[in-house]
Amino acid sequence: MIPSSHGAPLLVVGASRSGTTMLNRILSGHPSILALNELHYFGDLVPSPSTRSSYLKKTSVDLMARLLARARRGIWGELPTPDEYCEAGTLFGAEDNDLDSIEMFQRVLSHLGETCASSYTTDQTPRNILYAYDLLAKIPELRVVQMVRDPRAVLFSQKQRWRKRWLGDKSIPLHNALRVWVNYHPIIMSRLWNRAALCGMKLRNDPRFMLIKYEDVVADPQRQIGMLCDFLDLDFVPEMLNVEAKGSSHSHLNKDHRGVSTGSLELWREGLSLTEIKVCETLSGDLMGQLSYDATLPENQHQIPRLAYLSYPLHLCGAALMNPRRVLALLS
Repeated sequence: MIPSSHGAPLLVVGASRSGTTMLNRILSGHPSILALNELHYFGDLVPSPSTRSSYLKKTSVDLMARLLARARRGIWGELPTPDEYCEAGTLFGAEDNDLDSIEMFQRVLSHLGETCASSYTTDQTPRNILYAYDLLAKIPELRVVQMVRDPRAVLFSQKQRWRKRWLGDKSIPLHNALRVWVNYHPIIMSRLWNRAALCGMKLRNDPRFMLIKYEDVVADPQRQIGMLCDFLDLDFVPEMLNVEAKGSSHSHLNKDHRGVSTGSLELWREGLSLTEIKVCETLSGDLMGQLSYDATLPENQHQIPRLAYLSYPLHLCGAALMNPRRVLALLS
């Protein structure tokens, strides 16, 4: 299980709002891990890795330079610098005629890890769970850690997500915060949670994959993160748990703004309407049971109210206009 070289890619994945940011910040406290934020490389800069497209040198260098820029300055940051274009040019290789999207991703993350003498380099893009199967088939040293959280808590966090910009993360553009607010719908969010859960179940027999439940991490962080370090063949470092709590839609509940808090676990019970709970438990009930999340409503109440069905097409059209890749994830 020990990575063959510095900078082995480590994907921190899951349904959005499942705790991937928290886990990535925990990992950043380890001296052998270079923790990058969300790169949104697959499905944004390049198509899905299942599309075996190869790119000639000029396009490859441009894509790798843009990935370097995102790794250093975030997805809302500036375009690549001339130095980053030169850096990407050296990654292409004199003997290469072309590169596919996975090879470029692997080279950039390994290069960044080698620069910092890190064993692993993370990409914290949640939707990479959709691509993890193809990436594991192509990158032997890859590790994938999936965070799973109660889908009702995910719904509530998604419902509050637009507030992140006003909770300290000023890098989020105003239009993106408004897009998140407009796009929220319990059917969309429940189906996205289902998709991520199913993708993880497809990987559960791969020794390079690990599933962690958000609730287990906040209840006993030392044990869970210790198990994660064992999975990565790294020593547990206590400082990893002194994680900064900021940008979360519930960060105001952690008065010290440090460490792991259980304060948000049950907020969905009062923050979601009965309709939202019905939608979630109706659409996600089977998967919830497999992941040991108990339903709160009796089975005879597991039905989606007509109003939710009527409003769903409008929200789906809005999502298609503002985030077409999310709709493709729902339909694929």
